[in-house]
Amino acid sequence: MGLFMAAGLYFVETGKMPLEQLLGDPASELAGYRGSFADAFRTRFFQTAKFQLQYGPLFLPALWGTMALGMGLTRSGILTGERSTRFHVTFGLSMLLLGSVLTVIGYLACYSLDLVTPPAFVWQAFAQFLGIPLSLGYSQLVVLACRSRAMRGPVKGLANVGRMALTNYLSQTLICTTIFYGYGLGRFGTIDFPALYGIVLAVWIFNLAFSALWLRWFPYGPFEWLWRQITYLGIRTV
Repeated sequence: MGLFMAAGLYFVETGKMPLEQLLGDPASELAGYRGSFADAFRTRFFQTAKFQLQYGPLFLPALWGTMALGMGLTRSGILTGERSTRFHVTFGLSMLLLGSVLTVIGYLACYSLDLVTPPAFVWQAFAQFLGIPLSLGYSQLVVLACRSRAMRGPVKGLANVGRMALTNYLSQTLICTTIFYGYGLGRFGTIDFPALYGIVLAVWIFNLAFSALWLRWFPYGPFEWLWRQITYLGIRTV
């Protein structure tokens, strides 16, 4: 993300790329997502293709780094809850404190810069890096919740959603595109916070309830079952 930010700043500051090209065309995006299914598909397709082909390679170092960090923390037992409760509490609080302090400093620094690009463009690069200690802190809260008897109910509900991750991902996509895209309710770009939190809460309630009910009768989610059939070519496995 830092490479993407640095490249964008260089091209815009030196006049080799107009700011509008770097930031995109919001009016065109709004028209595309508020249009027909074909309009939304075309808008999303070209946005994704541009991101993956032009900007994707710039993100590879960050992806490899975070994957390596995750594997190391998993093997050390930090992400799997194999350390002592004291360790998880200390490590979690330390990461949350570090991440919060760095986030405030980084945010104030970004919005104090005098650049051609909007401060938010620079902040998104810093936010990716600063989010690492915060995410590690949150991970320890999850570990502690999983080890707590009082949290068994909520943890089981979230575990059900995780067991049907593909199905829930697709259901969230279907629900939200129906709400926001033009071939549904056409609410794209018209709902702001805090109303969006209500939509997020409603979708999560649906996922939690649907997953719990489905797994009472079936061992896999519908799309997880389909994926297994495709993977194993219909061979029945235990």
